[in-house]
Amino acid sequence: PHFLTPRLPASLIPQGDRVTEASLFPSRGATYRETDQKWHTVVFPSGKPSSRADAVFLDQWVSGTIEKYALRLSRKEDLFEAVENLLPILSIGLHELVRQVTHHCLERGMVLEKIWRTYVELFDRVLSELKASVAHHQARTETIKEELDATHKELIDMRRQHPRQMQQLITTLESKFSERQSELEDQLRFREAESIAVSTQLRELQGEIETFFPLFRHYRSTSLKPLLAALPIPHVHDNVAAEVAIADDFKRILGALPIEKRKKIGALTYTLLGLTRAAQQSGNAEDSAAVRELQARHDRLKEENSSLRQEVRDMQRVLREIQHKTADMDDDQESAPRLHTGPSRSKLSAAASQSRGALDA
Repeated sequence: PHFLTPRLPASLIPQGDRVTEASLFPSRGATYRETDQKWHTVVFPSGKPSSRADAVFLDQWVSGTIEKYALRLSRKEDLFEAVENLLPILSIGLHELVRQVTHHCLERGMVLEKIWRTYVELFDRVLSELKASVAHHQARTETIKEELDATHKELIDMRRQHPRQMQQLITTLESKFSERQSELEDQLRFREAESIAVSTQLRELQGEIETFFPLFRHYRSTSLKPLLAALPIPHVHDNVAAEVAIADDFKRILGALPIEKRKKIGALTYTLLGLTRAAQQSGNAEDSAAVRELQARHDRLKEENSSLRQEVRDMQRVLREIQHKTADMDDDQESAPRLHTGPSRSKLSAAASQSRGALDA
């Protein structure tokens, strides 16, 4: 009948770990000991584990057992051996827990026992496979270690038996490295010479640029640079005159400038190009006034120069007349030294000197 107390399996707790209670009077299930002359009743594991004390005793027993095996693991004992020794203890503890659960509910105890048995079987299988894998790797490690030792011994034997070959190999490698080093040094010297030549050529080019464009550094970064890059480069023959090439470059630079800038440049350079009238017509009012003023000044200077040239010519003519008169007087004095009818020679010389001074002025 379902209301009867279920039959519990016998406990697996070792006899040495069981908890007993001593008494002077006998009770059901008690045993008498001659050592202390008392009756001892087993309290844990109990035949009817239905109280909270049974769970407390079980927890104390499991905790104490795990602490013992934790100390063994800390001593670097074999992990598999420790697991194999610990697994039965856990199985005993869970078996006792199943007894306690079964006392309250038989079905719940059976389910818990099935789960635990399945888990233990699975754990045993995993542990067995892991042990086999570890054993395989250990065997493989031993094999590799033996091969390594054999290789090391073989290497030692080769070094002992073939020192001449090693020395020859070292000599060959040293010679190859020396040749390669010499080649690299030659290449380095060649590159340095090329670098010096390129640097010299660069300085010459910079000097040529400064010769033709001494103020190039002031407008090398101007906003006209993209416009000049967009303009086509004029193509000329190799035997073209230098003036034509300079004119093409100047024309290309002017082509990138706005029309107002071109007019100002024309006003500043028209005297060099001989384009006075064209510059006056193409310039603005302010530039035209400056050009007219410069032209008027140029005309005045030209007139003054003409008048001075005329005065110089007159003075030269007077000087020639004086020189002729002086020569005639010298001839007269030689023919008639005692006659002094004309002006004296010293006076004529003074007049000639004054004329030369005026001419120099």
